[in-house]
Amino acid sequence: MSKIIVVGASGTIGRAVADLLGQTHQVIRVGNRQGDYTVDLSSKASIENVFEKIGPIDAAISAAGLSRVGKLGEASDDDILSGD
Repeated sequence: MSKIIVVGASGTIGRAVADLLGQTHQVIRVGNRQGDYTVDLSSKASIENVFEKIGPIDAAISAAGLSRVGKLGEASDDDILSGD
């Protein structure tokens, strides 16, 4: 069984990915506020720390990111770029 980290596993896409992979793999859910482990993606030390705690893995998937929710036709350029 593969050991897979899913970062952003509490979000809409990350949760679906983690749930699907969890059917056949060991999934470690990582998020900024909840999960098996938490991480601050703006901090290199936090990222290194979480990988040290988890140990060897077979794969890492990132579904993490910030975005604004609303109607596409009403989104400003800043709203669209905020998901970078």
